[in-house]
Amino acid sequence: MAPFTIIVILGGISGLFMVLGGMVLLYRGAISLSEVSKNPALETELPKIKIKTYSPALGLFIIGLIFIIFAAWESKPPEIAPIRITGKISVPRPTTVTIFISSDQWPIEPSSDGSIENVVYPNLEILKVTFVAPGFDPIVVKKPKQTGTLPLGEIAFGQPKADLPQVKPENIANPGGPLPDLSKAGSF
Repeated sequence: MAPFTIIVILGGISGLFMVLGGMVLLYRGAISLSEVSKNPALETELPKIKIKTYSPALGLFIIGLIFIIFAAWESKPPEIAPIRITGKISVPRPTTVTIFISSDQWPIEPSSDGSIENVVYPNLEILKVTFVAPGFDPIVVKKPKQTGTLPLGEIAFGQPKADLPQVKPENIANPGGPLPDLSKAGSF
């Protein structure tokens, strides 16, 4: 388990213990909500939140709730932002080009008994783009993503390895009459 995951779990558990412990102490009478001090028992000022209480028991609950909220907030998965891809392909028939986009590789190693138990945090800052066109060698480009955009520029294929075969009408067989309607089922 990753250290960050352990910290988030421990934060949530400690917040839960503080809230439940405060409830138990209230039940046993060790602390009371009616006891109020002259000075603030808890005073916190965050960028958009200001918390101030004169009751030590409420301070215990508030600190526990802060731990729980922090753990819940930090454990949410990050949003996946779309990536806009731009560029131009220079090849005689651009519609025949297939483009594969992948992220970089993250090597992992199995345990000595062969089991695999790893956590992978994909890094989409550098993307690998592979262009495959019939008759040409594939082109592989690794590019860093720039604020949600992957500018590829112009992709020019070199000389073809092999020409596509020419279509000769005399090599196309005649079916011997009209073809059946596509909406009818065939028979054997």
